[in-house]
Amino acid sequence: MGVKNAFTKSLDSLEKYKNVCCYGEIVHNRFALETLIERGIKIIADINEIINDDAIENVVVRAHGITPGEERLLRSNKNVIDLTCPNVKKIQILAQKYSNDDYFVIILGKKDHPEVKGIAGYCSDKLLIIKNISEIKAIEDIYNKYDKIAFISQTTANPNDFDAIVEYFHKYYQKIEINNTLCKAPINIQNETISLAQKADVMLIIGDKKSANTTALFDISRLYCESYFIETINDLESIDLDRFETIGVSGGSSTPQKQIEDIEKYLNKKYP
Repeated sequence: MGVKNAFTKSLDSLEKYKNVCCYGEIVHNRFALETLIERGIKIIADINEIINDDAIENVVVRAHGITPGEERLLRSNKNVIDLTCPNVKKIQILAQKYSNDDYFVIILGKKDHPEVKGIAGYCSDKLLIIKNISEIKAIEDIYNKYDKIAFISQTTANPNDFDAIVEYFHKYYQKIEINNTLCKAPINIQNETISLAQKADVMLIIGDKKSANTTALFDISRLYCESYFIETINDLESIDLDRFETIGVSGGSSTPQKQIEDIEKYLNKKYP
């Protein structure tokens, strides 16, 4: 999975490089970020601060990717360690190809998510970002105005939203070229979580509440049974788990294994 691979390779980079900085949060999980910071990797969100800091020699590009303009700026005076997820890189290339071929590009995702910002940077101004099917009406004017339209998505978008939009396109907007750019790793976790939620009385979804993939996992889980978004053991104190016979546990693709194991150890000790 992209974010976990980037996390591991960021730590590995310390064996080869000094003065390493990550441009933005490499993973949307503060517990994982604390590990990076403890090992000496700076996390800086302001690209100008990075460029103007002579002490920073090496910059990690996180799994979410960046825009072409940001990459050019970083490479102007820094060594760039590009850990963009291969799946995200494919979408960036696809978005650029469509834009070069004069397509209007529709992206399913969150406008403020770094992955979506990065992908949008490869597009022309003929671009629309929608977060779910509730915003699909905005496509009507675009459909009537442009002959060539392509649809792609953030890798961690909610599969239910993607499927609903695709179904709508097939029914009303047949000329839109549809690309399933969802990442299989979060989908596999979601399918496993659904299977578990169908058997459990309650689900504990573990991760950081800033994580898009973990939030999507939580939204799916609570469709099947009572579910709680858990970051630490402290979050369990307000939940009466004694009410439930079967407790299911799952975590997002950005959730460190240790974070999940800490919760599981607590539960196994309290409910042997």
